[in-house]
Amino acid sequence: MPSSRERHHAWPPGHRPEHDAFVACILTAMSLVAFLGLRHPVTLLPLLLFESAWKILWLAVVALPRAASCDLDAAAHEVVVSCSLVVVILAVTRVTPPEPLGVRG
Repeated sequence: MPSSRERHHAWPPGHRPEHDAFVACILTAMSLVAFLGLRHPVTLLPLLLFESAWKILWLAVVALPRAASCDLDAAAHEVVVSCSLVVVILAVTRVTPPEPLGVRG
């Protein structure tokens, strides 16, 4: 029986251990498809945006409150580190608009 502390911080509510394998498979499949984005970046832009959005959302909704209450365990800390890389990449990536046709700089 989980303690009240474990039940309070379970994410998502009603989490069961067998969901971990499901989540791992989904994220692995999405990562493999994301590698196709190296070859076809514009086509797979929605996948890149989705990946970035869920990681930022997880950091804001799950990790930040747990970090504020000093309740980050080792597993959550590992996910925070990997998700934080997306924030760094988005912060340093500069999107430059294409030049209009016929204009040279």
